[in-house]
Amino acid sequence: MKPCIVVGAGLAGCTMAYLLRERGYAVTVYEKSQQVGGLCRDERWHGTLYSVAGPHIFHTKDDEVWEFANRFTGFNGYVHRIGVEAQGRTVNWPLAWSDFPGLPQPSPVAADTSNLETYALSIMGEVLYERYVLPYTLKQWDVQPRDLPASLGKRFRVTETPEPVFGREHQGYPNHGFMPMFQQMLYGCTVTVGKSIRANEVQAFRGLAIITAPLDQFFGYQYGRLKWVGHRFGFRFGAQRGTQPYAVVNTPEDPVVIRKTDFGDITMQGGSQTVLCREWFDANTRHYPFPGRDELQKPYQQECAKRDWHPIGRLATYRYLNMDLVIRQCLDLAEKL
Repeated sequence: MKPCIVVGAGLAGCTMAYLLRERGYAVTVYEKSQQVGGLCRDERWHGTLYSVAGPHIFHTKDDEVWEFANRFTGFNGYVHRIGVEAQGRTVNWPLAWSDFPGLPQPSPVAADTSNLETYALSIMGEVLYERYVLPYTLKQWDVQPRDLPASLGKRFRVTETPEPVFGREHQGYPNHGFMPMFQQMLYGCTVTVGKSIRANEVQAFRGLAIITAPLDQFFGYQYGRLKWVGHRFGFRFGAQRGTQPYAVVNTPEDPVVIRKTDFGDITMQGGSQTVLCREWFDANTRHYPFPGRDELQKPYQQECAKRDWHPIGRLATYRYLNMDLVIRQCLDLAEKL
């Protein structure tokens, strides 16, 4: 069998491990933490599932990706809705004009994509922008929206009446959580946890290498550090279920908290108790690549291109990718190898 190393055992690493083993590779996976799963890892509190890194709802328009995910798990049919809390009430996100009767709508002109601020103002007007977008963005990115690209507003829209976040896409939470899904993907692979692998160690390996770790870290910051932002998480176990009108509620007026989650609503498990989560900004956590800072990624990509090393997934490609796009990347790469 042809040897292969996979660095990282999050969604990208587990998916690639499965696809390569299926194609006859002898796959060895290294994961620096003590458990597989990455940002999608979930745990249980007295049977109640919750995600250790905030809510992760699987959704996709891609039928092939949906069919692939369903090889490993069924999904519970949860349809994702987000609320946004301001001025004493919680309304749907994406915003809906029906929740703001009498508020004048912007003229129907092409959206201004100069930056995130101009884009938001052009589609929702000043009142909604200053109430919901501006304070949330400042907490999420720690910079003014005018200093961010309009592409960050791809989920911004104002509908006539309230709609789910992902519309009619396939969506839901795995019936038994993400961890059984990952364990099935890794079946037949050699998995080592608690071991961090760097480029100088992989250099001696003669074979295919899949890199899902951040490339700057993997190469020992040879060309400098990439800029990321992230969240810290606080959990309340055994909280009363049903204390918020949406499973996820954004909190633009709160001076610290970015959003709050009731995992019992997402996992759709019974019982009156749940796990609540609060999130706040953390500049030292690698969750979101900072937009417009990808020039430093290029020399790391070039280093990989010199060898049979393939970066894939959010961390290694320095791109914000939803879970379905990660799987799509993996399916496409596996076909090329």
